[in-house]
Order: sequence, then structure tokens, then C-alpha cells
Amino acid sequence: MRTVFAWNELERLPWPWPLVGWYADPIPRAEARRRLRTLPPARDPAGRLQAQLLAFWAEGPRRLHLEPLLATARGEAAALLQLVEGQLRMSVRLAGAMAALDRGFHQAIPFLGARDYFRVLRRHELLRRLPLAQAPVPPLPLDALLVEARLRGRTRAAGGRRDDTLG
Repeated sequence: MRTVFAWNELERLPWPWPLVGWYADPIPRAEARRRLRTLPPARDPAGRLQAQLLAFWAEGPRRLHLEPLLATARGEAAALLQLVEGQLRMSVRLAGAMAALDRGFHQAIPFLGARDYFRVLRRHELLRRLPLAQAPVPPLPLDALLVEARLRGRTRAAGGRRDDTLG
């Protein structure tokens, strides 16, 4: 099962989107701005979340305002919003990413099957290895974040030094 969803796939997903999904692979700034300008007014939670995703990629993390959506979301939708916030923050390794991912995961547990539960759990365990900062860094897609996290884990597990490329 694919878990990374591209921007053009979101419109076809039923709401709430799959909790096992990853929705924070970077969109080039120019493309996000163009799509944000042509996006019809959002009338439902999925449309408002799409607008938030585009605003994040068009204008940066300071444009992430999920609080109005979170205020009315319940159950699976609330878990999804927390997960998406954590994913966006993690894509730019911004402080608060793991806290949002943890909140979303704990809210999602009742809605996840066993396979999806362990898939999300393992992904979050890997992402926890990444250093987070107060200022965003250039964004990475999920695959690159997981590779970096695995490399950091191997160095730590092997007791290697940071400059030890052989492990």
C-alpha cells in the first residue's frame, strides 16, 4: 500500500484522508503559489486542509494555521490534522514536529488497523532520530527523511563517531 500522497491525489481521497498517509512531501514554492491562487474557496475540511498545505509550501511554516480546523474536528479528522501538522513541521525539521506527530498518533490509534498502526509507529520511531530546530531548514520528502534517520541510527547504534562513514 502506498502511503505518500501527491498533491494531485488529495482531491480524490475520501475525508478524512488515510491516517497512515504522508501528506508533506515538498511542493516547489512557485507551483504552490500558482495552485493556491487558482484553488476554489474551501467549503469543507478537506479543501481547507489543502489550502493550508499549499500555503505552507508557498509561504513557509509561519502560514500554518490548523487551529480553526482543529477546533471543530473530532475523532479521525482531529488525528489526521495533528499528523499533518507534525509531518509538515518534520519536512523542514522544525521544533514541535514530534509533539504533533505523537499527539496525532495517539488520537489515531483507535482508527488504525494493526498493519497501519505498526507502519506509522515505525515511521515515527525513525523520524524521532532527526534533530529539530527553531528555524526551518530546506524541506525533504519522506524517503529522504527516513534515509537520514536510518543513517543517524546506525551511527548511534554502532557507537561510531559523527565523522565515521564506515560505521
